[in-house]
Amino acid sequence: MTAPEPPATATVAGKDVLVVRVTAPRLELEQAEALSRLLLEEKAPFGKVLLNLAGVGYISSTGVSLLVRIATEKTLKIVNVSPKVTQVLQSIGILSYLKILRSEREALDAFEAAPEKGSGHSGRRPSP
Repeated sequence: MTAPEPPATATVAGKDVLVVRVTAPRLELEQAEALSRLLLEEKAPFGKVLLNLAGVGYISSTGVSLLVRIATEKTLKIVNVSPKVTQVLQSIGILSYLKILRSEREALDAFEAAPEKGSGHSGRRPSP
């Protein structure tokens, strides 16, 4: 039995932005746990995270919880969010809490323009 494919690849942009490209088509429990280990343990020193969800067509509640946790602990920018994932985030009321941009270039430019400290959200907490 071979090890499962990692749900994402990670590279560094500039000196301090971790670019994570999610390769799994679904962001569910197993993938969210692997991403959590990657972002919050293995790559913990990086305070800025660019999360590319280009291939993700489905996100579970566990995946949503991970996004909120990352946005709370890191400066997070998310790009290439599918309409289905956007609809899920909007329906549970956290779309405005997350910083979602169109492209990696736009997100990297935003990191450059405003070197943020602390959380990556707009200052509002998601409603329960």
